[in-house]
Amino acid sequence: ALSEWSKMEIAKKLLAGRKRTKEKTGFPCGGRPVFGTKPEQVKWVWRILYMHRDGYTKSEIARALNYKPAYRGERIRKFWYNDTVATIIRFWDHRAEYSIEKMKQIFLDPVQAKLIFP
Repeated sequence: ALSEWSKMEIAKKLLAGRKRTKEKTGFPCGGRPVFGTKPEQVKWVWRILYMHRDGYTKSEIARALNYKPAYRGERIRKFWYNDTVATIIRFWDHRAEYSIEKMKQIFLDPVQAKLIFP
């Protein structure tokens, strides 16, 4: 009984730590890291969200990222899958840092727009 109680206390502490980390960073603690949290991945998230908001389907986005010459030269992934694109859209589309207002600001700055959209 004592070992069960001890294990339960450890589990509570770990859960509390995970909740604090999620509140502090905004990302889930543990498990596979979310695509787009690293600086070199941000422009790919912008590209995917722009195409999604422009009316492309997930398979069309994956096909464009895989086969258009403008995107192939600086590819960050070996191959883009429909599920990967869908996960990125599901996770990032509603976040404030990728809002439509921020996208409009990027288009107003031609230097920044050229970095994200070749």
